[in-house]
Amino acid sequence: MITAHRFIMEVLWSLREEVDIANSNQRFHKPFFVEYCLVIYTYLVTSGAFIPLFYSMRHPSADFISIVYSMIPFFYVSYVATLILMILRVKLILSKIRHVWPISMFLIWSCISLLWAVDPSVTLTKLIILLGATVVGIYIGSVFNQREQINLLFITLMIALACSVVFVLISPEYGIMTGYHAGNWRGVFYHKNTFGKLVVLFAVLGAILICQAETLRKRLALTIALISSALLVWLSDSAVSKVITIAMLFLFILLMFQIKNKQVLVPIWSSATALVLGMGLLLAGNLHVVFAALGRSPNLTGRVPLWEALIPMIQSRLWLGYGYGSFWLGNRWPSSAIWNQIGWYPFHAHNGFLEILIDLGLVGLAFFLISYSIISLTAVRRLFVVRYIGHIYRLWPLLYLCFLFLANLTESTLIWYYPFYWILYVALFLTKD
Repeated sequence: MITAHRFIMEVLWSLREEVDIANSNQRFHKPFFVEYCLVIYTYLVTSGAFIPLFYSMRHPSADFISIVYSMIPFFYVSYVATLILMILRVKLILSKIRHVWPISMFLIWSCISLLWAVDPSVTLTKLIILLGATVVGIYIGSVFNQREQINLLFITLMIALACSVVFVLISPEYGIMTGYHAGNWRGVFYHKNTFGKLVVLFAVLGAILICQAETLRKRLALTIALISSALLVWLSDSAVSKVITIAMLFLFILLMFQIKNKQVLVPIWSSATALVLGMGLLLAGNLHVVFAALGRSPNLTGRVPLWEALIPMIQSRLWLGYGYGSFWLGNRWPSSAIWNQIGWYPFHAHNGFLEILIDLGLVGLAFFLISYSIISLTAVRRLFVVRYIGHIYRLWPLLYLCFLFLANLTESTLIWYYPFYWILYVALFLTKD
């Protein structure tokens, strides 16, 4: 008994010493190895890797909501571990937490929506996921600098995509979709679009790391990874991922040209704006050709009828919405009314901004757009201080915000069932060079 008591006291005393060290010089104190592991684990589980697919393999008749709920315990493991590790960084985090004020009103309004939610129990569960993801984002943004975050995110996605390739080779009946999307790669993810968007994000990170690679060997390895990501996007046959890949490549080249030629700032962006508008008008007049090239129908694979059906539902609760995460309730109202009208069974609005409008009304959407505008202005200002291509990692917030905007035009990516993208979004408010 004496030995056990002495052992416990020694453990507590060593923990106290680590806390004192972390709090005394937190600005320069490197994160512990366990913190790196926790971030990688969090990124994997919140991105929808492994768990949803493996659950659906064990329960072939499970609907999507059941699959999503199977992930919640893994989210909670990450949230609890993060709260414990935050004790080591309490002073640092408290000193930085004020920077997330732009999202505070959005979070408060989401919590208040519990009062008028269609199903308060569902709203409460999803609020816990949202608030937990916010805490994780605050922790990552406070503890890890921008380079570390980019490296951790790249490593995580490399693990997920490498496992996806292996999984397709070993079990193609699961790694490749069947039915309506037969032949499209999904890897270790439940759906090809989830897989495709993460591949695009991996490509963006790879392009950043190529610019700051110090050796030819690293640059060559990252170039191979970048080319492989383009192949994976093609194998996923995700139209939205293909379009985002082209748009992000164009933006990245434009940013590199801007860094090298600051004296032609206005002509560069004026020409780019004119080019984008011109291409937009050209494509708008030839939509049938564009969709045929992408192998899609002009109604965006049923999305347009879905959005048309949602308009009356939105108008009935325009200002307040249906409560956070409380619209898509399966065969129950209000989602059942949409299902009966359009003839298929979506579990989200296939548009991130429309999803916020449904859940939280115009007020909630306004709060989110305010936060998005604030962080976007900060990201744009960084464009004017980056002087070398090797420092292009400082433009990660701008690149990610552009990716997030494009990804939410046809998918509900931001505050949907996978909190991965929300974690990255919150971390942007605290991250410094």
